[in-house]
Amino acid sequence: MRASRGVIISARWTEGNVTSCGSTREAQLSSLRKKIHEHKNSQAHKEAINILETAKKDVLINLNAQSEQAFFNLLLEFSEQRIMWQKITNLSQTLKV
Repeated sequence: MRASRGVIISARWTEGNVTSCGSTREAQLSSLRKKIHEHKNSQAHKEAINILETAKKDVLINLNAQSEQAFFNLLLEFSEQRIMWQKITNLSQTLKV
């Protein structure tokens, strides 16, 4: 996965396939801690965080826009129904006369 110029985000990290090295459990845990520490301070990790934050903002903006559109559509529908109701009442009053 390419994040930005000169930064490549490893598929192992994006897919969660990072493995440990070592023959004992203690060595494996130490290996994983070292990999996590190195990755946490890497430019790739910082770029991945930026990508996720941007995606969250875009989703919220889109949801907000969709909510506003749905709200205005609902208002439009209510106003159209009110106009129709007024026409019906006017017509019924006309027929009674």
